[in-house]
Amino acid sequence: MHSNLITSVFTAFSALIIGSNGLYTTGNDQVVKYAIHKVRATQGNTSHAVSMGIANQNWLYTVELSIGTPPQKTMVQLDTGSSEMWVNANCSAAPTLLNQKELCDKVPVYKVNDSSTATGPLGSSQIQYGIGEQLTGVRFNYYKDTVNIGGIEIEDQIFGVAWASANVPIGILGLGPDLDGGFAVNESYPLVLDAMAQSKSITSRVYSVDLGGADEAEGSLIFGGIDKGRYTGSLEKLPIVKSSEETDRSSRLTVDLAALSIHGKGKSREYDISNQTNVLLDTGYTMSKLNQKVAEQIYTDIGAKLDESLGYYVVDCSVRDVDGGLDFKFGNKTITVPFSEFIFTAEGICAAGLEPVEDGQQQVLGVSFLRAAYVVFDWDNENAHIAQSANCTSEIVPATTGPDAVPSVTGNCEASPSTSNVSSGAMRLEKVSMFMFILMMAILA
Repeated sequence: MHSNLITSVFTAFSALIIGSNGLYTTGNDQVVKYAIHKVRATQGNTSHAVSMGIANQNWLYTVELSIGTPPQKTMVQLDTGSSEMWVNANCSAAPTLLNQKELCDKVPVYKVNDSSTATGPLGSSQIQYGIGEQLTGVRFNYYKDTVNIGGIEIEDQIFGVAWASANVPIGILGLGPDLDGGFAVNESYPLVLDAMAQSKSITSRVYSVDLGGADEAEGSLIFGGIDKGRYTGSLEKLPIVKSSEETDRSSRLTVDLAALSIHGKGKSREYDISNQTNVLLDTGYTMSKLNQKVAEQIYTDIGAKLDESLGYYVVDCSVRDVDGGLDFKFGNKTITVPFSEFIFTAEGICAAGLEPVEDGQQQVLGVSFLRAAYVVFDWDNENAHIAQSANCTSEIVPATTGPDAVPSVTGNCEASPSTSNVSSGAMRLEKVSMFMFILMMAILA
């Protein structure tokens, strides 16, 4: 029942530290809201896990939770690409780039023996988060204890406590379905979202995610509802479909892409994505992955060329300032990702936030796409709902039950004249050395 989140050596920029403030309820019954704060990593100090002004260097998204009796606070990464929750990354084997090891050292450790409600170990498992010569993954024992997330207290929740991990700086809160069992309540034990619904803490298994743009101070994670202040227009309902990967037809948060095009400088072009429409929506993956044929066309259109010595596609930095971007169409809804969000920069070198994958491999829309999208996942109906991300007056609307559990309400925000996205800040890493930038391209997001 363990998850295998397969990434590649091109996965980038997981080294930056994202912190969360305290969790709080919204005042609406059965709705829990998180503010996901982004923290700039510095060479001197990573202890300030607080919101900062323009935090362009954010690639990890974490939430705070507490475990045990008395409660022990810790932090985990938000990941819609896997299903398991585990804590206590091994700091001696954490990445050292950009103070990731220092972050790991500062994340509070959950101590089983200090909790009067802990039970276990109940078994063991392992997860591989990467491929290639460098091991990236975790091995853990299962324990049962009280877990508090945003004021929701889940008694006897089963989760992993790591005893070995490699190249992972922090534990993970997987919010994807069980790969084998799909969206049914897990036979071995309820996943976190299952447990929230079973305890009636939320009305149905619905949660919404808005990572926020590159220049925004915080994003939003809401269990049991949506925030009309985080998107523009209407929400487009999409059926969640099986993974298209030839070797892994598992259950993931994947949907079908209807069309893909590019626009800028008064020109536009639509790409042929025939038989390449299946995409995974993954907050735990920094870049996006598209079929090689389509990716190569995008590289051509933005002038990106492969630097074989560095292993990524470089582009003229002026492209990030072009008024335009990539348009991803889902059903009748188009999500525009501005070039300023799509292109990463370091030491004056710019790279496309896109990786090519071969036919039959899973396409992924990671952070380079999700910064521009507001996504609601409805496990009970196996639907995703998507809209253009924005940030205006917050208004939380609880989910209900039945086929229309996700409220069909228009967002409070007005669309931007050019991109329909309020975020326009380029992603900059000027303080990162080129050597570190190259190495970051091989780290798990």
